[in-house]
Amino acid sequence: MPTEEEVSAIQEAQTVNPDIPLASAEQFLQMMASISGLKARLSLWLFKADYDNLEEVRSYEWEEVPGSVPGVRYKFVFHLSRGKE
Repeated sequence: MPTEEEVSAIQEAQTVNPDIPLASAEQFLQMMASISGLKARLSLWLFKADYDNLEEVRSYEWEEVPGSVPGVRYKFVFHLSRGKE
């Protein structure tokens, strides 16, 4: 994301030398600066891109819960039978 200093430096250079075209890096920075809400849009895009993976990991974790309940129940009963709570 371009800083305010970079954007103002590019605009100043373009004002001083209007007949010299901007390099591709400066054009890219200028284009990025023109997008409103860029940081929020990028954050949303990153979340959306990773959502399927995140959902898969979370669903796998929840699938493990029912399988672990009997083991927890056995350990609890075992400790109760030994007189420990």
